[in-house]
This record gives sequence, structure tokens and C-alpha cells, in this order.
Amino acid sequence: MTKADRAEDDDVLYGGTWLTVRAMQRSNGQLPALSWYRALDGRELGAFRAAATNVENSWRARRPGIVRTARIPRSSQGLTQLRVTLPAAKPPHLRAMFLRDEQVMWLTHGFSTQKKILDLAEIELGDSIAADWLQQRSAS
Repeated sequence: MTKADRAEDDDVLYGGTWLTVRAMQRSNGQLPALSWYRALDGRELGAFRAAATNVENSWRARRPGIVRTARIPRSSQGLTQLRVTLPAAKPPHLRAMFLRDEQVMWLTHGFSTQKKILDLAEIELGDSIAADWLQQRSAS
């Protein structure tokens, strides 16, 4: 196994039977979603795994998964949010942003918020990470 192969495997945050959740890598080598994931405590990690499993089951059954996912209209890169904690839960709310590629959910980053709506700064950060990642993919 080469170093590149190991690095590619290191970006996996969830490996289900049908869905894989991976962290986008910036051109500077940073993996913001992986850093966020590693900082989750036990309860938060359980919530993340439950959300990923819920989305996996919904997508595999060709259902939209509208409780856990929602398109971000203000995103210039076409991002969708993953609601790790359910909208009806008490704050803080755990969220992540992603692009979907078939059976892979590519996370830009994750964050905690007190509000149910997304801050423009979080959307812009997600768009920046996605644009960088997409540019790298198109160059290779």
C-alpha cells in the first residue's frame, strides 16, 4: 500500500454497507471535516453515525432523507447540509456540509451552532472547501 493509498483511506468518516462518508481534502492537505469528526465526543459521534446510517438507508431505498439532509440554497457550489442532530433537538446543533457523488457523501466541514439556520460564514467556508476540492479533482 502506498502513502497515497493510506491517505485516501484516512479520509473515511463512515463506512456503511452502501454509503461511505469521506472528508474533502484541501489543496494544502488539510481535511477540515476529519478534524471536526475527531473532535466529537462519544455522544456526538453516536449522533453522527446515526445520521449517516439514516441517510444511507434513505438513499439506498431511493428516498430523499429530508429529515437529515437539506439543500443549501445560498451555496454557490450546490452544497447540502447534513443535520447530525435533529432540528427539534435542543442546541447546540451539529451540522456538516457535503456534496454527493453516487454512494459517497463528501463532507466539506462540520460545526456546532446554536441556531437552526445556517450562518452565511459557514456556507462560504463550505463553498471555499468544495471549490478547492473540485478544482483539484478536475486537474487530476
